[in-house]
Amino acid sequence: MSTEPSEFAIQALGLPTYTQLKERVTELEAALRDLRLTARVLLQNAQTCAVQHHGSTDEAGWLRDSRLRIEKAEALLQDFQKSTVSR
Repeated sequence: MSTEPSEFAIQALGLPTYTQLKERVTELEAALRDLRLTARVLLQNAQTCAVQHHGSTDEAGWLRDSRLRIEKAEALLQDFQKSTVSR
């Protein structure tokens, strides 16, 4: 006998089903990919503006911080995607 709650019991408690959670994760992954692309484009535009304004390719502190945060988020997203693919 399974100790897992039935779909009926889960719905009776008002909890999301496995299928609903899986769909939500898929939606969130798509939203994160969109945010990643937008962040990359905005960063590239900001870097170009900084070069044109200052005449230097040296990365300003806030640009470097932004790039590092984007790269960290990208790595987390890639790790998450790898872990969901292996399941």
